[in-house]
Amino acid sequence: MRRTGAAIALCFVIMFSLVQIGPVAAPMQNDMNTGGDAGNSMSAATLISAGSGTGYVDSSDDDYYKIAVSSGQTVTVTMTPPSGSDFDLYLYDTNQSSADSSSGGGSGETETVEGTASDSGYFYIDVFHWTESGNYSMTVTITGGGSTTTTTTTTTPPEKPPVEMPLARVKSAVASREGVSQDNVEIYFCVPAELIENENFAVGVVVNDQKSIVFLYDNSTNEITVENEYTASTGDELQAMTTIILKNVTSPYAQDHLGRFNVNKIVPFGIVKVGSTYTFNYYDGYAGYPVNSWGYGRAVLDENMEVSIVNHAWI
Repeated sequence: MRRTGAAIALCFVIMFSLVQIGPVAAPMQNDMNTGGDAGNSMSAATLISAGSGTGYVDSSDDDYYKIAVSSGQTVTVTMTPPSGSDFDLYLYDTNQSSADSSSGGGSGETETVEGTASDSGYFYIDVFHWTESGNYSMTVTITGGGSTTTTTTTTTPPEKPPVEMPLARVKSAVASREGVSQDNVEIYFCVPAELIENENFAVGVVVNDQKSIVFLYDNSTNEITVENEYTASTGDELQAMTTIILKNVTSPYAQDHLGRFNVNKIVPFGIVKVGSTYTFNYYDGYAGYPVNSWGYGRAVLDENMEVSIVNHAWI
């Protein structure tokens, strides 16, 4: 699970610093011997082979790689950031679902992830910037191959039957909590929050085009457990919130990791005006495997009133 709390404050410190002093150009890059900068999203992941190399990340740039695997092969990745920097490491399987993650190390400490392929395709690697910037070293190894009999139950979450989302019950519960009509509650995402029982759901809503809430909903008790909520209050915040809502921005990350359930819209939080633009945080879904994690990131509403997603994490 990725770390939050201080992360939000850190994001704003970085953004305000960039406004004041301007961005610092990244050095010429040769990420994992590819001759350039690795892609900064899963859809733009850079193809690599097993081996060792280096890469560079900073506050504006994660590095995504993909590597071809055959059924039954095990991918192991180790990554060491420079002294004084803290980077995390994430591994995704051929279905672009989380296979493993490592975020417990501190500055300069090595992170390791491993996963076994249940079918052939690509595994994806994400080197995620946490603090500071710099060049990391990374080694990717592939071992084994052939049969899937020893890997299916340990690396792949149980197959889920189609799940009917309790949308009407969720709307009713939120409307009752907020004292509004159900017509004033818009569900941005609703996904199962567990692998087996299908009684708990992770939900993101916007109420009255002004208030954002993300929460866990217990379908058996009709109870709401709030993860976070935000109300736009100033004129600038309300204007930005309205624009973001009208844009109906869907998350490419939610489609990758949770697309089997539905396409999720981002739920805006913490809108701040910076010059002629607005920065804000967002939630876009929930992953129940291998650990329970909210999809979370930051985005920008620019002077042309266009929304750009800056980064994404599972927290």
